[in-house]
Amino acid sequence: MATSSLGWTTYALLAPTKGGKEWKVQINEAGQFRCNCPAYIFSGKGGAVRTCKHCRRCEAQQQLEQPTVVAQAPAIAPALAEAIKVFDAMCLAGTQAARVNVKTQLGSAAQAAMVKSLAEKLASWVPTVAPVVAAASVVNVGIRRITFDD
Repeated sequence: MATSSLGWTTYALLAPTKGGKEWKVQINEAGQFRCNCPAYIFSGKGGAVRTCKHCRRCEAQQQLEQPTVVAQAPAIAPALAEAIKVFDAMCLAGTQAARVNVKTQLGSAAQAAMVKSLAEKLASWVPTVAPVVAAASVVNVGIRRITFDD
């Protein structure tokens, strides 16, 4: 990527599909975009944020290029989910009146304690699925050439 002395790097060159002038969008270290089109140059009057459709298009492109990172779930999470299912199934046994009675007699603190205890016991039985973690590195794709409907 071409870098200027002021910290601006060329992010993309945008050309309309119907032909016409090609616009250059640059990005700085803070992630702010700027464009050399008249819409960008004359925007920002009265303290408004300077922007144009070319900058918005590049912001959308940047969002698509961001890597997705899935956080590692704690080992108890699958067991806890299974424990909630088992607890609900146990409370559903019997008639409707009995189900309501069991839940109201236990109270929320006792229900939480029972589910936690059940989850700890189920932890060794419930298979854990390793989450897929995407690479957290950003790939330098160089200057993008984007064609858009003007």
